[in-house]
Amino acid sequence: MALYSEAAAWAADDSIGYGMAERNLPGYTDCSAMIRDILNALYGYNLPSYFSTHTMRPLLMSTGDYQTLPWSRDAVADDDILLSEAESGGTGHTAAYGEGRIAEAWIDETGEGSGGAPGDQTGNEVRNIDYYSHPLTVSGRWTHILRRKNNGGNEKMTPQQAATLDKVGYATDYIVLPALTRIDRERAVSEAAHKEILASQKALATAIAALTAKIDKITAAA
Repeated sequence: MALYSEAAAWAADDSIGYGMAERNLPGYTDCSAMIRDILNALYGYNLPSYFSTHTMRPLLMSTGDYQTLPWSRDAVADDDILLSEAESGGTGHTAAYGEGRIAEAWIDETGEGSGGAPGDQTGNEVRNIDYYSHPLTVSGRWTHILRRKNNGGNEKMTPQQAATLDKVGYATDYIVLPALTRIDRERAVSEAAHKEILASQKALATAIAALTAKIDKITAAA
């Protein structure tokens, strides 16, 4: 259980804390950065800095060593990567599974995900907990299992795999991430427009009420 064992060792190391914005700095990681760094060390991959819960499926598929399976509670196996993919109805989280437990980078001491001190301030920023009582298992919010096809596997990427990874990286940088940014921007504009419409409706209702009261007053005086 190479992946889970390494992730469990990270969870036991209080010099490593959680920080989404700080994840590439010493003393920090986040859920996907921990998986990325362990895989790079174990298998000689060169998974990039933009490896995240949004991009990890295509990036891992491009290595040729991983397959994607739909998650179900009792279908997990040791060294599986669990993914709760936001685009598939999940929460945007990932973790390593082994022996009925999950090793994961969870949350910083502020509860905000960024801005905390380096290192594990609570003992639970990077943690190792029971799989079946995990909030995402209980709620059924895991979406995928990423399983290594052969635990012996290729220790190093072939040139062909590296070229494929570069293509996936290009597509992620210039197609996927800009599209996600555009969607977020359009959603923000839509929400702002909705609030403006509600404010206009409220102002119109107030004006109508005032006009009605004025008419009633004039009518009563006549």
